[in-house]
Amino acid sequence: MVTSLLRKITGLPSPSGFGWKNIFTFKFGSRAQFNDYLNCGGTATTPALNEISAQWPIPKVFSRTALLLLLAFAGFYFADRFFGNLDNNLELNVLGAIAFSIAFAMFFFDLNVPRNISLFEVLQLIVFGGIISSRRASGRMGS
Repeated sequence: MVTSLLRKITGLPSPSGFGWKNIFTFKFGSRAQFNDYLNCGGTATTPALNEISAQWPIPKVFSRTALLLLLAFAGFYFADRFFGNLDNNLELNVLGAIAFSIAFAMFFFDLNVPRNISLFEVLQLIVFGGIISSRRASGRMGS
């Protein structure tokens, strides 16, 4: 009902092609295609509204980022357990705390269908959101 109303107002087709198997994909193509995918947010890279595909976007950076962070966390965890290296505790705690946030920020970057928000802006929002949330958690908000 809501999608049909939005389709009627905008005159655009409804999104199609959603599938859970597409969320965790590692198929991308060449390194040049990957670099072109990350290059967005500028006036030259943002398409007109009628040029935007109605297909469900496939998150390509999310799955790679999540896998990389998971492997790094597992490496620190096993190094801590097998070698008894207590120096890894800081890395293990920090990586464990921010891995989820970074992976899902990349998920939202991937779902940016108009390609009008750059990766830098997404990372800026993560940093500013962390600053604001840490200030609220400390109880010093507004002072």
